[in-house]
Amino acid sequence: MATNNRPSHVVLTFSNGASARVRLLWAEAPRTIEAILSLCDPATGSFDVSAMHARHSGAEALFLTPTVLRDVGDENCTLPVKRGDVLFGFEPTGICNHATEDASEIAWVYHDAATPRRWVSVNGDPTNQTPPFHTQDIALNLWGKIEGDAEAFYAASGKLPRTGEQPMTLCISPPPEGDAHKKRKSAPGNLVEAAQPIKRPAVTAAPTILSSRPLAFTKPRAVLMAVQIPTDTVLDSEGPLLMQNVPGVWLRMQKCEFETEAINAETYLRAADNISRAASALLPQGEVTAVGLACTSFAFVLGPERVGKQLRAACPHAKTTDMASAQAAALSTLGVKRIALVTPYIADIATKNAAMLESTGLRVVAHETMGLTHDSMTDKVSPETIKEWALGVDCDEAEALVIGCSAMRACAPGFIDDLEATLGKPVVTSTQAFLWSLLRTAGIHDQFGGYGKLFAKH
Repeated sequence: MATNNRPSHVVLTFSNGASARVRLLWAEAPRTIEAILSLCDPATGSFDVSAMHARHSGAEALFLTPTVLRDVGDENCTLPVKRGDVLFGFEPTGICNHATEDASEIAWVYHDAATPRRWVSVNGDPTNQTPPFHTQDIALNLWGKIEGDAEAFYAASGKLPRTGEQPMTLCISPPPEGDAHKKRKSAPGNLVEAAQPIKRPAVTAAPTILSSRPLAFTKPRAVLMAVQIPTDTVLDSEGPLLMQNVPGVWLRMQKCEFETEAINAETYLRAADNISRAASALLPQGEVTAVGLACTSFAFVLGPERVGKQLRAACPHAKTTDMASAQAAALSTLGVKRIALVTPYIADIATKNAAMLESTGLRVVAHETMGLTHDSMTDKVSPETIKEWALGVDCDEAEALVIGCSAMRACAPGFIDDLEATLGKPVVTSTQAFLWSLLRTAGIHDQFGGYGKLFAKH
């Protein structure tokens, strides 16, 4: 495609109208973009597909291209990925467990808790059809970036695990009004000119009618409230992904006020009364089934009695839990007594975490901490680093491994299963244990995979 004919954007649109405008990275991935645009119908500048959840990769959605693009090759391969990245990949037959025939895909990231990955055979089977399997992170071609307000598009993408495949259209975006491109004469194969919007006759809106048509309402199985600290970014992304496995249960999140970002005992003691204020701000209170404090260190510094009192003051009819108590309850349910512990905290807070666990009858046989002072540091520790620390602290004496702190990105789909398979023992993380406790406290006992033995068996 001639440089002066290149479009700057394409638009991805769900059948419900939710759309995202994607800026094309011509400088970084020209070959990938040319191949994708070649699939467009010259008359419409578009093609239709079915969007689906990328079930192995966390907060990623994708569609298979209508024609397999085998010859693009690697270009601007990117890992890690972040929200708004638009990617391309070719999967030849046998490259992973689900690749039973050649396919190429376009994928996009709708939450930061995503890593493109494939399931491959551990034993080296070239067809990758023989168990056991493990995941392999892959770098895909980054060819576009979602721009502007795309919240409705991201929300529709996040619903794909529940709704199943949904119709989608990729369309080359016409240039803005007055753009010099519109003044050029149309030429054969000129995709920019072909993508001009179709003029339709004006339609007079029908009058609004207050209808007496019957209405049906669906009551949630449970409404859960998580009171977060203001620096928490991890539950924002990992929580909704886990909750997709529990249909009919609503997770609502509310942040309480802090005077500082520093993660230490003084910060927590000053903010203690803000727990009930935050929980009280969420309405309607009467619908809340269970409420919990979603911070491990905040919970064990204050203690379960003080935390429970704060939560009950705001939600007297709801059952309560907290992340520290959930950690201990999860380990008790798994029937373990000796644990290895990884934490991100400064030494004082890390010691309090180990003491809290030992006060419940557990024995911490190995403990390493990262010495990080702020959640804005902890939430950027990569999952690969967390896994390396977990493998480093684990020992034969430990019956389970614990990853403490809600700011650790250790509860993305498949992360805990993968780590348990590597270690050969249960893994408990703060976010996983908290959501498990919140659900069980609310009377929801659904079991599912992707989040370790705790959710699969208990």
